[in-house]
Amino acid sequence: MSSPAAVSSLRLIHLPGGTFIMGADDRRSDERPAHAVAVTAFRAAERPVSNNEYAAFVEHTEAPPPPFWTQDGFRIPDAPVVGISWHDAVAYCEWLSTQTDTRVRLPTEAEREYAARGGLAEADWPEPDPHWPKVAARASVATAEHPHAPLDACRNGFGLHCMADNVHEWCSDWYDRS
Repeated sequence: MSSPAAVSSLRLIHLPGGTFIMGADDRRSDERPAHAVAVTAFRAAERPVSNNEYAAFVEHTEAPPPPFWTQDGFRIPDAPVVGISWHDAVAYCEWLSTQTDTRVRLPTEAEREYAARGGLAEADWPEPDPHWPKVAARASVATAEHPHAPLDACRNGFGLHCMADNVHEWCSDWYDRS
């Protein structure tokens, strides 16, 4: 599934540092309280990692492939890779760093939310549609009925693609209620 171009297709976009309102007082309890967060400048991948790019990692490292790759919806080379663990994502970043001589890492949750907002300090995410619980339960499953958006879709103000409601993405830090 992979090709030599899979490794060289990484494009990092420089994002300026800034302050934004993270969380929301009127949403789920794990989003409260809304608070100002300052993020220093960082670089983010222009789009999610593709199956083709992740396949290059699997082939070069003998890492196990994602469990879903035996299903039809996951054989699309240019679809975003899904079903990998946090450890798999970190290992991919470490491997990609050695292949590109560029430090690649997972973003923090704050960096991820800042990047997804595309430069809008107080952007409010739209409420999910009434079918959200059913969609969320399948969030990592691509099928003909529920395909993922193309990797180059949904460009935001920072020039990043597919930053909201496409696939779940890992962050370097973790959620703690306290």
